[in-house]
This record gives sequence, structure tokens and C-alpha cells, in this order.
Amino acid sequence: IFTVSEVSGFVKKVLESESLLQNITIRGEVSNYSKSLSGHIYFTLKDEFASVQCVWFMSTKKQIKDLKDGDKIKVKAHVTLYIKGGIYQLIIKSIEKDGTGNLYEEFVRLKKRLESEGLFDQEAKKQLPEYPRVVGVITSEFGAAIKDIQKILQDSWGNICMRFYPVSVQGDNAAYQMIKAIDYFDRNNAADVIIIGRGGGSFEDLSCFNDENLARKIYLCSIPIISAVGHETDFSICDFVSDIREATPSSAARRAVPDKAAEIEKLQSIKHDLTRKIIICYEDRKNQISFIKARFSKQHPNNILIQALQQLDMIYLRINNSLNRLIDNAAFKLNNYKRELKALNPSNTLNRGYAIIKDNNDDIILNIEGIKLAGNFNICMLDGNVNAEITEENDE
Repeated sequence: IFTVSEVSGFVKKVLESESLLQNITIRGEVSNYSKSLSGHIYFTLKDEFASVQCVWFMSTKKQIKDLKDGDKIKVKAHVTLYIKGGIYQLIIKSIEKDGTGNLYEEFVRLKKRLESEGLFDQEAKKQLPEYPRVVGVITSEFGAAIKDIQKILQDSWGNICMRFYPVSVQGDNAAYQMIKAIDYFDRNNAADVIIIGRGGGSFEDLSCFNDENLARKIYLCSIPIISAVGHETDFSICDFVSDIREATPSSAARRAVPDKAAEIEKLQSIKHDLTRKIIICYEDRKNQISFIKARFSKQHPNNILIQALQQLDMIYLRINNSLNRLIDNAAFKLNNYKRELKALNPSNTLNRGYAIIKDNNDDIILNIEGIKLAGNFNICMLDGNVNAEITEENDE
């Protein structure tokens, strides 16, 4: 009975003992390219039917610097076994470009054509709903993507409904299934926003997301779509045509719904602003009411009547005072007239020993000539009248 390590070690020795496998030239297409922090490069070398893992250590990188997914290359390498992972791999000695991979060339051509038709234009992108009630998810039921999305949606907002449409996300039938899923959500208006995607993979693993029919279905869908295919460095046609592109399914779920903590903070801020405005409005209205109340209190019928009565009293007093002054003035004048009349009263003159001479017509005679003319005359005295005539004249 052998241990796993013993068997793997034996296989490694067998591979490394074969001289053909220690200096072999292999042609293939680069896929799943990555570079470590130490500078070592890892990628998959593949053809139509098989693939093998490759390691290109930093000390041997002298021939080429712009290696990328889709490149067709020829490598010189030796074959070994990575014991810890249990996989055989190529340790690269040198690399030469051997043209561009067919899958990548097709990807580039389709991207340029769809871009020229306007499928990637920003003006055509639909806005995500601010508060979606239903999030549609199109991905595999077996991958980690659906679990990540579900967890984030539940943690963010427990009342958001996730409507899941399981599909294949790799292989020949995957694009067709995703088209059917989008058509279902669109025809039935079954979601407010859709997340479509999967986790990372090689370029050929993600090739179903470069399907032209899928791209056109995404473009024509009336529901906003978030694409989450692969990792940060992976790009697909689906990413370019969708309304929003996110690097991973997890980030797509966070983008689909608003951040709960941020929304609560925003609501608290709105509440504070509304409270402040209500208080200001209340104080303003209170001041206005006080002003109106004070103004109308002056115009109250009772107040108007009181003011009118006060004005009437003042008018009465002024009239009364005026009348009293008029009466006093008239009385004063009357007294003066009395005094003047009294002073002019003939009786007063008669009291002082004087007499009044009148003719027969009762006219007052003022001089001797008048007496001569009258002939007879009357002498009015204090206690009576005396008839008289001239018997003797004296000029003295």
C-alpha cells in the first residue's frame, strides 16, 4: 500500500526521466493568464481538445513581454508533476508568438462590430432602479455566485425578493439558456433589475458570454441588466452591452440594491432637516398668527364699538364745551348789552333830575328852536308827564 505522496513522487520521476518531455516544443493558445506578486506567470496552454497548466518563472522571461489571453504561442518546456496539486504542468523555458487565438480573434471582431452598431453606447444604458423590490438572477445553481448574491441581498435588505432563473454558464447551450432567461424576465416584467454572470474562469470558459445573440437580447431588454462575469480582469461582450458592469457577482448584488446603512443615514439626515424646517415653519406661522391676531383684535366689533363710543364721548365733550363757551360768551355779551342799555335807559337819566321834552307827535325836542316850532310840548319827568307851552322867551 502506497501513500498519495509516494505515488505522486513516482509519477514525477517517470515524467522527468523521459528525455522527450524534458525539452519539448508545444503549440497552443494562452488562456487564464495571471501574474503573481513575485513576477512569476501562470497560464493555461490549450487547443481544441485539451489543456495543460504552465509556469513561467521570472528568471527565464527574456523573449516576450506582452503575453495575454488569446495569444497563439510556441513554448519550449519540460514536463513535470506539481505534487501538491496532483496535476502535471509545463515549466516554460522560452516563448514565441505564433499568431492570435481563434476565440480571441472572434471576440475582437464581434466587439468592434457591435460597438460600431451602437450596442455599447452610454446613451442606450438604462438607469438602475433606486429601490428595487425584485432582483432577478441568471446564473448557475451549482456555482458560488448564486450563494454570494443571495447572502448579500438578505444581509442588505431582508424584504427584497430574489427571483432565480438557473442556467448553464459554460458550454455550447449556455448562451441559449441565458437568452431564454432574459426573455422570461422581460416578457413577464418579473424583476426590477437583473444580474447575469458567473465566477471566474478561463477565456474559453467565459466564451458563452461573448455570444452575439445574447448581446442583442441584453441590449433589447427593457429591464436594466448588471453583468458580473468572471473577475476584475475578465471582460466579455456581455459586460460591454449590459447597463452596468461589475467585476464579480458579489459586487453586482451590492450594486443592485442601495446600501442599507447609507440609506438609514440619509433618512436620518432628511428627518433632521425636516424637523428643523418644521420648527422654523411652526415658529414663522406662530408669529404670523400672533401678528394677525393682534391686528384683528384691534378690529374686533367690541373694540370698534368701544373706540366709537370713546370717540362719541370725546365729540360730546367737545360739543358741550363749545356750547358752554358759546353760552358764556353770549351771556357775557348780554350782560354788556344790559349794562349799556341800562346806561342808556332814559329812566336812569330822569332819576338824576333830568326831563325829556317831546312834541305832540311824541318826538324828542332837542333845542329851543324845536320848542318854538312845536308850540305846545310835553315834559316827561320821573313820576309823570306835564303839558306845557311857551309864555316867555329868554335868550340867555
